Amino acid sequence: MAGHTDHITPWRPCYLTSHLLGGASEVVVTSIGHIQTIVNPPGKPRASYHAGPAAGPDADAWLAGATGHDGSWWPHWAQWLTARSGEPVPAPDSLGSRAHPAGDPAPGRYVREI
Repeated sequence: MAGHTDHITPWRPCYLTSHLLGGASEVVVTSIGHIQTIVNPPGKPRASYHAGPAAGPDADAWLAGATGHDGSWWPHWAQWLTARSGEPVPAPDSLGSRAHPAGDPAPGRYVREI
């Protein structure tokens, strides 16, 4: 995940990190940069991104061959997560367990301590 216009973590070096990981990597580069790279919810009119499997060391060649998409990358990420997730598990009826009991109710005991 990288932002095309990010000035702190430029997308080309971010792309190259895909070569440091084992196994298959997918790279996503959004049309914007910095914090907007991550916080880019659906509904933004000018949002777009490119996605595709990491290929050779040439980031620009990867971008030229990557698939472009209009809109936020969030739905793409949700599909990626769903494909790698198990069946949904219902939420517990109460907090904590025998091994890890629930703590004090919010806001927490430390807030009330002087």
